[in-house]
Amino acid sequence: MPNTEQKESSDLIADILSYMETPQYLRRRLIPMKPSLRYAGVLPPLRTPHHPVRRRFVDLFVGEYREGIVISSSEKRSLVDIGVSRPAHIPNVKLPIGKRVTVKIVGLGRRALGKLVSKEDVEIYWGYTVRNRGEKLSDLLRREADELIIATSRRGKDVHEEIDQLKERIKLSKKILLLFGAPTQGLYEIAKRENLNLEESVDFVLNMIRNQGTATVRTEEAVVATLAIINMVWEKG
Repeated sequence: MPNTEQKESSDLIADILSYMETPQYLRRRLIPMKPSLRYAGVLPPLRTPHHPVRRRFVDLFVGEYREGIVISSSEKRSLVDIGVSRPAHIPNVKLPIGKRVTVKIVGLGRRALGKLVSKEDVEIYWGYTVRNRGEKLSDLLRREADELIIATSRRGKDVHEEIDQLKERIKLSKKILLLFGAPTQGLYEIAKRENLNLEESVDFVLNMIRNQGTATVRTEEAVVATLAIINMVWEKG
């Protein structure tokens, strides 16, 4: 795949993932319309905790977390649209207008009183962050600290046979990087094109779908199947 086509593909995926992660009530302000998102309206909602369906101020409760966007700011306070009829009031904090923030509701009155928090402060799953690490497989293989790299391939080892070793490695890792092939090429073919030895470059090459019964598995299907197995292994660990 030419570099131009690779960049277009990675940008498209990043645009769609960013759109889906953003709560619906923030998309119009945070996500500019572009050709890559012309069919984004047909994407199903995530229904994750940071995508609340409650849109009324009276339904807010103390201790609730909300994603929001700063709509007004001064030295005395910032107002943040959190997806209800009245913005949250954050005292003594001046924030850039248009900035996306995570807010914890700490009081309720005429307005909601909010406190700025980070995603790491939230006790439940609070969405993902999209980051493009490069356009080549070799870019992805620049290992970060405490990162476990798992390549997926029908030519890899059966995940069921590696489950115990995989569980131990996941326990020792802070990050997991999962690699998937392209619609037209598997990871072995991509690695060969870049003069890489796939098995020497990653920690595991695993076949996540035993007896798949088809010549290929669509990438979006492989992602769901792989995440389900990794989640199960992580829970066991």
